[in-house]
Amino acid sequence: MKRIACLVMALLLSACSSIVKMEGSQTINDRLTVNVPDAWNQLGAAGSYQPFALWTQEGVSLDQLRIWGGLASGEALLKVPAGGTAKPPVFSKGMSSEQLVALIESTYALDGSLVQVAKVQPQPFAGTASGLNVQFSVVRKEDEVHLEGQAWLMVEQDRLYLVAFTAPRLGFYPRLLPRAQAVVTSARLKPR
Repeated sequence: MKRIACLVMALLLSACSSIVKMEGSQTINDRLTVNVPDAWNQLGAAGSYQPFALWTQEGVSLDQLRIWGGLASGEALLKVPAGGTAKPPVFSKGMSSEQLVALIESTYALDGSLVQVAKVQPQPFAGTASGLNVQFSVVRKEDEVHLEGQAWLMVEQDRLYLVAFTAPRLGFYPRLLPRAQAVVTSARLKPR
């Protein structure tokens, strides 16, 4: 099973067209800007396959910062590969806070991983007073690694803005969380 997981990860990495160093001011989906004080590595072109930008410090199996920059109502949070049978979670305008939290749970559980939400609290996000902070854990199905995660989200003008960070709870999460939080703290909606 671990060999299969490693093979899948290698295929995913080889499918990425490039690894780009992200630092300074960055714009996601032409709607959300962030300032990156500590460089991150972006895998592939933003939005090239998935509807989120995927950044990492140590490699995608060790940490992931996913940034959705304004999903419209009816858009899925993930794209399932051709032939896949899983139904990806879909954002809809008018979702309650509980439904938005369920989107995060189902996004990380889509592959069969076990997800548990630990805490949900209001928190300003992207320069607005509205927003949620969701703290959760994941037991990754492919290798049973225990991940800790946090997500920051808000809905503005019927679009979902979401940043989620996950990493193994021992070592990587406590060390890299401040870097993820620095990106989140800098997030601002791009003037339209």
